Amino acid sequence: MFRAFLYCFVLCVGFVLSGCSISAPKANVAPLTYDSIKPVNLNIADIVITDAYQPPLVAPYVEHTLINPPYRAAYNLMQNSFSAKGSDNEAHFTIKKASIVSEQTDDNISSFRFWQNQSARLYTAQIIVDIELKQKQPPFSELGRGDVVVTRSLKIPEQASVLEKEEALNGMVRAMMADLKVGMKDVLNKNLKITFE
Repeated sequence: MFRAFLYCFVLCVGFVLSGCSISAPKANVAPLTYDSIKPVNLNIADIVITDAYQPPLVAPYVEHTLINPPYRAAYNLMQNSFSAKGSDNEAHFTIKKASIVSEQTDDNISSFRFWQNQSARLYTAQIIVDIELKQKQPPFSELGRGDVVVTRSLKIPEQASVLEKEEALNGMVRAMMADLKVGMKDVLNKNLKITFE
């Protein structure tokens, strides 16, 4: 009888311990490093990247809660998208804003089969990157400047799970990075007259 009790006790303890080791489900979201993309060679001597955005860390701002906050994704994108291969001047990339704001909306979601007629939250994201071309040698004069502004918005049902929200917002950040890359190349080539090699 004692052996049977001991056997049941061991089984119960094992079950409890195995249950404790089960982790909560995670969103299928990988860090946006952009370390595998081929950089565009720029006819300048140096590239300087600065993240000047300070996330407020309070509602209604939510960018700091994401696996891929837009300011980090933008920094990684700029770091890997361009390579300085020239001998004169330098380009300064400054992230001035990279926010996502969440707000209640009275609109209903109607574009998803299982989320029809449900209340939603509106997430509005904006990235502003300032690109400045400067002399690398004294007097370090500014030779040109241009801004890239990317704005997107997304409605997510209130009833969506944490994982669904994370994946949906990550999709928006990915789309914004694609827009940002196109915008930066336009400013570099058209506004600042920097040639690509």
